[in-house]
Amino acid sequence: MPEHRTSDLSDCGFALKEIRPEQAQPPIDYTHRDEYFVFGVIEQGSCLLEIDVRELCCTQGTVVVLLPEQVHTFLRAERMEGYMLAVDPVFVDEATRLIFEQYALDTKPVAVEKPQRNELARLHAMLKKRMNAAPADETERAVVRHLAGAMVAIIAGVLQHRAGQRSGNPRMIGLTLEFKTQLKQFVHISRSPAFYAERMHVSVAYLNEAVRKTTGVSATRNIRNEIVIRAKRMLAHSRTDIQEIARELGFEDCAYFSRLFSSVTHVSPSEFRKRYPE
Repeated sequence: MPEHRTSDLSDCGFALKEIRPEQAQPPIDYTHRDEYFVFGVIEQGSCLLEIDVRELCCTQGTVVVLLPEQVHTFLRAERMEGYMLAVDPVFVDEATRLIFEQYALDTKPVAVEKPQRNELARLHAMLKKRMNAAPADETERAVVRHLAGAMVAIIAGVLQHRAGQRSGNPRMIGLTLEFKTQLKQFVHISRSPAFYAERMHVSVAYLNEAVRKTTGVSATRNIRNEIVIRAKRMLAHSRTDIQEIARELGFEDCAYFSRLFSSVTHVSPSEFRKRYPE
């Protein structure tokens, strides 16, 4: 599957793409993933996206956030105007990243109130002007980073308000992010919270407390979610045999994998795959 690299971004670590009905080049319309965050702001019209095998309709006045590694494609647009801001993950701090991780548990377009829309529009105009001028020195690049960072912070605030989240314990935030990093590396090896707690040198009870308080669900639920989303990606975007998918995800017993998948999605892996014919 195509993957867009962080090195594709500008020297500043950001990229800004305008979307207008009259443009000759449409948004990327093939299934892919990115190494960076993408923030999409819909100013007029609407569009249909597929993110991790879920179709989402984004309408005027909404924002949608794509996390690194999320599989997505642009399906179609209806008189859409807006822009996409791509951001290198190194410029997203831990607390803000956690807001986006929480949002990704149930990715959907989020309405932005008029005051925040106006703020984003002003920052977007300034950022566009600066980036079009091709920042030549570190001072200019720092201005670009600050403008883009302000846009990211406003979007994070919108998502936080929607979820009713409050700033959490920094220690628990850091622990949860480390858990999620470990999960991406080792979920095919172990589905036990104890495995991750041992690697992170904390008790299982504390790991569960930290993860639940920062994501809203238990460590076990996070593990299950990671398995299911990986399975969905492989079922939808490859012809790999279901038994092989189960093995790649660490299941020796394909029937057990199917039961876990069905308990979350309410359909079997084979039924899910039928939704995505070749």
